[in-house]
Formats: sequence, C-alpha cells, structure tokens
Amino acid sequence: METKSKINIRNLFVVAGAYTSYTIGAGFASGNEVLQFFGSWGVPGAFIAAIFGLIMNCYFCASAYKAGQGNDFAQSRDVYTYYAGKYVGWVFDIFVVIFVLGIFATMFAGAGSTINQFISLPQWVGSLGIGIISAVVVFGGLKVVEQVLGYAGIVIIIFIVIVGIITIVSPNANLDQSSEVANLVKEGAIWQANMFEIMPGGVGASLSGLNSSWLDGLCYAGVCLVVCVPFIVSLGKSTKSQSEATFAGIFSGVFFYIGAFLVIIILLSNANGLIDPATNEMFPIPTLAAVTYLLPGISWMFVIILIAGIFTTITGYLWLLTDRVFGSTPTTKSRIFTAVLMIIGVLAGSVLPFSAVVNFLWPISGFVGIILVIFMIVKDIRLATSSKSKTAA
Repeated sequence: METKSKINIRNLFVVAGAYTSYTIGAGFASGNEVLQFFGSWGVPGAFIAAIFGLIMNCYFCASAYKAGQGNDFAQSRDVYTYYAGKYVGWVFDIFVVIFVLGIFATMFAGAGSTINQFISLPQWVGSLGIGIISAVVVFGGLKVVEQVLGYAGIVIIIFIVIVGIITIVSPNANLDQSSEVANLVKEGAIWQANMFEIMPGGVGASLSGLNSSWLDGLCYAGVCLVVCVPFIVSLGKSTKSQSEATFAGIFSGVFFYIGAFLVIIILLSNANGLIDPATNEMFPIPTLAAVTYLLPGISWMFVIILIAGIFTTITGYLWLLTDRVFGSTPTTKSRIFTAVLMIIGVLAGSVLPFSAVVNFLWPISGFVGIILVIFMIVKDIRLATSSKSKTAA
C-alpha cells in the first residue's frame, strides 16, 4: 500500500520542466514536425490535434512516472517488458534503437537545412560542420560541454515564449493567414503527417483518407513517447508517491503542450512567410521562416539556438548509442564506432530532404507509440483490477 505523503508542488514543476526540456529539442524547435502534425490542419484543426495529443501525453507520462516510482527497474528500458511482456517488449526496445539512429541522421539534415535556409550555403556544409564539432567533443570526452549546452532546451523554450507573445500582440501576425493552409496542403506545398500512407502496397493509399487532426495529434504524442519512455521512467523515480507521479504526469503534458500551442500560433499567424518562393514549398525550418518573416532582425539568434539544440541532440544520441553497444568506458572500438556513425550521419544529412524524412519516419514512430500506449492502458487496467480484488479480499 502506498505511504500517504503530501504532494511536493516544487517537485512537480522540476519533473515537468525536465521532461519538457528533454522533449523540446531541435526537431520540435525547427517547427517542421509541429507544422506537419498540427499546423497543416489550419484552424481549428491544429488546436483539436493538440488537445488530443495533450490528453495522451498526460496519460503516458503519469503511467510511466508511476511505473518508475513503484518499480525498481535494473535498466530504464526494462519498462518495455513491464508493459508489453518479454518478447513484444524486446521488439519495442529494438525499434527505439533503430528510430534513434534515424533521428540521429535526420539531425544532420536539419543542421544542413538550417544553414542553407539562412545563408544559402549547400546543405552538406552545415551537415559536415556539425559533424566535425560533434566528433571533436565526443572524442575528447568533453561531456561537460554537452551538459552545458543541454540548457539549449531551456533557451529554446524561453525564445518560443517570447516570440509567441510578440506574435499574439503584433498587428502584422494573425491567425487569418492560416486560411490558405488547407489549399497549400492539397497542392503539396505544405507536408502533412499521415500514418496511413506509410503502410505498404495499396493499403496506405486506400486508407490515407481516414487521417484526421485528432489522429495526427495522437500520432505526435506517440512520437514523444517512443523517444522519451526510458527517460520518463527515470524521472518517475524522483517522485515520492503514486499520487505525486500522477500529478507530475499531468504537469508534464501541460508544460510541453503550452510550448506546442505557442509554436502553432507562431506558424499559423505568420503562414504567409512559410513558403519558399524559389521552390513553392514549405521551408524545411518553418519556425525560422516565421521568425524571419515577423522579426528578421533576431532570426540569427534563433539560428544559433537551433544549431546548439541540434548539437546537443546529436552528441546525446551518440553517447546513447555508443553506451548501448560498448558501455560507458571509452575504448578504441567505441571511438571507431562513433566515427562510423558520424560519417554515416554527415553523408545521410547532406542529401536527405529534412521535411520528407520527418514526414516518413515520424508517423512510423507515432504509430508504434500508439500501440505502446494501448499496452500501457491494458497494463494499468490489470493493475487497477488486481488492486481492487486485493482490497475486496
């Protein structure tokens, strides 16, 4: 039985802040995934999607926090076995590793696209540059640099809040600009996430019409879950009770989606600036395009913040993948492995179209995330039923 204890409000904010900083990384800050999953639905569809995503996010954070608080997992990834059993849990675990590799390569493309969009240098220049810097840091073991730049997540949040407030009060930005978004999606100028289109053969084409704003909202929440679940479980250990874990989950979802709502407002209120006139397609970094459209004088600041966020994402995943294969102690083999990953990332990032990769890879992850949530719900129902049975006995 859970020991009764007061809920520590300060701890709720600490846990929610840690989750939000971890989740709001370079991919989120670019605005690409937010535009594809939310903004592409215009008004009110974008906000409907966000509400469904918020509900699912609050649930899985609360569930995973409670799992972390109430269980002594040897490793955070053991949570997959906890929810889905040994074999299905293993499948989830392997998928996460593969998806992390995909995100890793995508971040190089994001760096290249950012530099290309801002100063028109070839995409490979940004990809190579971020690769060299990351390699130097990882080989040097300068984890402290990664820890310091980890504050990029907090800086991104602050920047988004400031630009969001300016967008709301500025006469040059308003949600009326979103009225053409639906047409731009039909024309292919703006990408829209659709988890049905990833299905093989003619199945995807026949089911793609079933996509909706609320499904995209759930799918995006699934992306966040797949990327973060081991980290969420680790955060759950810092809560003092099951009740505190539940409230921390609610706080975490709300904190993150405040940022999501602000990015949606920034993008849709500056929709006139999201399309590249040279290609007649959406800019690969929509948030940078919106900031440049509304506040061109400070766009360079956002570029620096975004590159810092990409750097921390790349180095963080490098350490994660290397540690997964070779452990935390650096060896010659681990350094060779890191170098190979870096070369693959630079080569892939130099040619991969950022928007297209997000449109393909993220819905796959979101679909897997939705399946994982179903397992979580089943597990929680079984636990609740078992608890009631014990209480009745």
